[in-house]
Amino acid sequence: TSAEGGAVFMDSACTLETPPENLHLRASGSAPGKTFHALWQYKTGGMSFLYNAEVAHVTTLYEEVAYLLLAVIETSGDPTQFDYFNYTSYPTFATDEEMLEFVELAKQHSIYNLPTDIQPGDRLLTLSTVTGSANEQSTNLVLIFRSMR
Repeated sequence: TSAEGGAVFMDSACTLETPPENLHLRASGSAPGKTFHALWQYKTGGMSFLYNAEVAHVTTLYEEVAYLLLAVIETSGDPTQFDYFNYTSYPTFATDEEMLEFVELAKQHSIYNLPTDIQPGDRLLTLSTVTGSANEQSTNLVLIFRSMR
């Protein structure tokens, strides 16, 4: 059943009726059968997999949006670790420059050098795996996409 795989979560302040600039969806990806476990193929499948899975479609009651892959990031869940990337603090951006800086930093942390460009006004989609308890050493996979023009 779907309950065995887990649920997809978004920030409680987010509404799908008026989505934020950066829609962040997270779900368990720690083991086969978990909701976002398949996202790990973006790391293990290489470039040929990416080219066949570079577009994500999100359909809600309010809209259908296609997104193009910008970055694939493997990051520590612990902010004190050298491989930590802060992808959770940006549902919105104060300025276009702040959004462009976030995307540039994400691309620098990406496992792959993807040629996707970004423009002010593009919306972002962030998909991330979550692992067990907060005190265990965890590694998360983060995929960042931009809305297609």
